[in-house]
Parts: sequence; C-alpha cells; structure tokens
Amino acid sequence: MILWACDRWEAYKGPIKTLFECEDTREVNGENALSITTLARLDKGDRLVWRDLKGRWHENIVDGVEEERASAGILYTYYCPTSAQIELLGDYLEDKRPYDVSAYAALASALSSSRWQVGTVADLGQAGTNFYHTNAWAAIHDVADTWGGELSFEIQVSGTKVTARRVCMAKQVGEDNGKRFTYAKDLVSVKRSVDEGNVCTALYGYGKSLQTADEDGNLTGGYDRKLTFGGVNGGQNWVGSADALARWGRPDGKGGKAHVFGDVEFSDCEDAAELKKLTEAQLAKSCVPTVSYTVDAVALARAGEGFEGADEGDLVTVVDKVYDPPLRVRTRITKVVEDQLRPGEVTYTFGNYQTVAELMAAQKSAAKSTASTIRATVTEAVNASNKASTGKWGESLAAAEERQKAYAKEVGGTAQDYTDQIRDELDKALKEYADNGDTTLEEALKKYSDDGNLALDEVLRLYTDTSIEQSESVLKQIDEANKEYLEG
Repeated sequence: MILWACDRWEAYKGPIKTLFECEDTREVNGENALSITTLARLDKGDRLVWRDLKGRWHENIVDGVEEERASAGILYTYYCPTSAQIELLGDYLEDKRPYDVSAYAALASALSSSRWQVGTVADLGQAGTNFYHTNAWAAIHDVADTWGGELSFEIQVSGTKVTARRVCMAKQVGEDNGKRFTYAKDLVSVKRSVDEGNVCTALYGYGKSLQTADEDGNLTGGYDRKLTFGGVNGGQNWVGSADALARWGRPDGKGGKAHVFGDVEFSDCEDAAELKKLTEAQLAKSCVPTVSYTVDAVALARAGEGFEGADEGDLVTVVDKVYDPPLRVRTRITKVVEDQLRPGEVTYTFGNYQTVAELMAAQKSAAKSTASTIRATVTEAVNASNKASTGKWGESLAAAEERQKAYAKEVGGTAQDYTDQIRDELDKALKEYADNGDTTLEEALKKYSDDGNLALDEVLRLYTDTSIEQSESVLKQIDEANKEYLEG
C-alpha cells in the first residue's frame, strides 16, 4: 500500500513507518473516511495521500485521534475524513442563486469559494436552488439532492504533490453486474435490520401549492390547496397496490382487507399526470419493509454469492426467504468498509433504496460517532497488555506476551497474536534504522537478536520519538540498505 503524510500546508513529511490498521469507509453520498492505527504521531490537519487497492488516489485529513498505551508504546488511532469534506466545510457562501441551470453550473456555483474544481457531471437536466449563508459542503449536497445525482471525489497526484482536486456527480454511482444475494434463516454472519412499521399499501400524492384566483380568474397573490391528480385518476387522489394490500394490508372489520395509507409531497411538481407517476414510483418503494443487510466478504463467498470487487453504489438483487412468499427487492450496496492492508476483508451494507435526503440524514447520524471495529480491536489489545500492570510499561516483549496469553484465556483468545504483530513491525523498523547507521539502535537490535528479549523502555522511547519526516535522500539510503540486507 502506498501512503504518505504531509503537514497542513502540504509539505511532504514522509511515509508512515508502522501501520497496523487501515480501514476505508465509503458510503453513497455519505461517510467517506479513513481510519488508521499507527505508532507515528500526526497533528490535526495533517494530510494523508494514499492509493487504494483498486489503484485510485485519495487525500484524507487528520481530524480526530485516540491514544492508547500498549506494551509496544503509544498507539494512535486517527479518524481522517476526505479532504473534500474538511476543506469544503470551511468554504463559505453568502448568497448564490443558480436558477434554471445544469447540474454542472450549479456545482460550479457551489464550489466558487473553494479551490476544488468541477469534474465529470452527468446531464441531469435544468433545475434551480440557492445557497444562502451556508458552506460549500452543504451546497454540493444540496445540488445532489435537487438534481438527483450522487457525488464522488477524485484527486490527481504528481510525485508527492496533489495537483488537482475535483468533485464529480453521476446520476448513479456503481454498476449493475447481476449480483444476487439470498438471505435465509440458516445464513450466518449476516446482520439483518428490519422496519415493517413504515409499510404503506396506498399513497396520496400532493404537488405544488396552487395560487388562488377571484371570480374573474385573476390571481390574488395567495395560495390555496396543493395540486392533486384526481382529475387524471378517476377522481381518486391516491394510488394503491393490490399485491401490497393482500400482503401488508389490515383487517377492515368486514372480513376483508383495508389499505394502509400514507402521503407524499412533490412541492415542485405542477402537472397532475406527472404527479401521479411520481406517487406511483414512491409507492413501489413504500409498499415493502425497510430491510438492510450487513455482511462481510467471507460470509458472501461461503454462501456462494460472489461479491468480489463489489463497490458502493453497485446494484444487487436481494431474495429474502424469511418472508413467505420470499421478498424480492432490487437494491444497492450503500456502504463499503474495506481493509486496505488485508485484501478481501470487506464489509458490505445493502438494503432498500434510499433517496439522497435519506442518505444525508444517515450521514449526519454516522458523523456523530467515529468508533469502529478497528478501535474496538485495539482497545481489546491494549486492555490485554495493560491488565495487571504495575505501572511500568517498559517491560520486555517476552513478559508482555506471557501476560497477554494469560489474559487471552480469560477473554477467549482475542488478543494473543497482538504482541507478535507489534514485535515484527518493530523488528522491521529497527532494521531499517540500524542499516542506516544509527549505532544506538544497532546496539539495541543486537541485544534483541542475541537474546530475543527486547527491553522496550529505552528502545521504544528512541523509536517513538523519531519523526516520520524523512528527506528523499534518506529514504533512498534506507532502501539501498534494505536491499543489501536482503541480498546478504
């Protein structure tokens, strides 16, 4: 994996030497962030530039940090949203009013106060909105909501510099590769969330508020009722589904079934026929339960689903056999959490189709919590290494291993391999510095290799006090030293 750090002014600092966890979260019009765990000390505002497993470049900014003391030293877990979010939240718009323009023009207006440029934008027709006393991040999501598009971000890299930053918008991100997921009671390792309380079998539809007129037909300047479509629907201002009525209706008290009604409003719609079509489209989504599934790639492979390479936004057919008859939903992968250090370790979330507004609400909820599985894992490891500690953390790796083995028996073995991982990473890092001519670390490394019992109190202090900033010439020397070491 390629990943380096720059300071907030984009000056190159160097690669992260020890990287224990690196988890990328991508959500359609939602969370886009990187979480890393390392021994390297980074400052708030530092930039991480990296290339993912699919070869795409990203830029994230350190926004939050959690520190934990472990047997290997201080572990830092950094939460790093995409640079687009951090920067655009700080770019202010006083009053912009893009009316009757393309999505490209509206996006350009939303980005006018920032250094971000407009990238590829789909033809989504003409519409209008306004950005009044808001920030550019909210404005681009307003464009996505108004024009019905989905956002993505791309950067261009030359050497160690980011040379271009672009905001793109497609009608729909992702692809349709014919993937199919079947959920049944005997499929394990799948988290399934169901909300049947929102099911409607019939919907009233309302459009734009109509202006009132006097007896002569002159507009009075006031507003009366909202547009309905009864005139093009046999006098009935609602549409219903016979299939949904049979399956999700309620008793009518006469031995039959009654509709479960709801309503929907399209405040910009001025045509009754179009309003009916929009209401029918919404009914197709509202007459099935809201169901979401969270599952990892291993479970999918075991079930023969074949989701290799799937990405956020991809279309999926879900067959849920818990329902009788089975519930069939055409849906999308809404969220991907991918381990960038361990190819194939991916968690997918997919469920009923959500509008941009619904995804925005989910994003706000997700932004309140930066906790993740990776942090829980680190916490378990730290607790294991610190349990029964006397306050002296600089003990040998061998002693730390013994304590962790004892603790692992109590908690089910979750932390037993953690010390081995730390030791391997430290060994590698110490070799690099020793080969580069640091005699102090050479002596410490010799002690480690001679008796297999590394005294951490001195060596880790030296190691963790070392800055990650390195000149290109020093990095080249380290590469040459490693080459000679391997050849020898």
